[in-house]
Amino acid sequence: MYAVVGCTECSSLWVIEVGADSATCPRCGTRHRTDRLRHFAETTEADDAREARAALVANRRGAGDDAPSFGDLEASIEEDVVDDEERLEAAGIDPDAVAEAGERADETDRDTRSQREIVLDAFEVHDEPAADTVRAYAAENGVSREYVDRALQKLERSGEIVETPTGYRRI
Repeated sequence: MYAVVGCTECSSLWVIEVGADSATCPRCGTRHRTDRLRHFAETTEADDAREARAALVANRRGAGDDAPSFGDLEASIEEDVVDDEERLEAAGIDPDAVAEAGERADETDRDTRSQREIVLDAFEVHDEPAADTVRAYAAENGVSREYVDRALQKLERSGEIVETPTGYRRI
């Protein structure tokens, strides 16, 4: 059993399943005890309750009987949809070229980490890595030796890492 109920705070109408102890208004978030909410319509089917709600909202807005039914609106969704390919063609873009570019992007699987993050990740992969170990890890991930050396100096000055006899340790 379904009911169309109204919020006492904001006057919003929504559909609930009868039997629940409480319901929350989707517009203002006010929680209500369902036995205290006014039931504007009760139906056995959810679609019928949505139809009733749509009719009540249309009447509030002055559309009355001219408003399309919930079922008509739902059926028209399929007809009115513009798919991605049509949208791209309308904008003068070749949809096949877009698809190929997407495939190439998936294949490259580029690293989105910053150079700094790559240097710091070396400390996650290796316990107390030496400078050469950090440089090798960073080089495998496309970071230059010069950047690594500058980054290690900055990280040490800022107190994020400390150099020990066995290598660097993250603090």
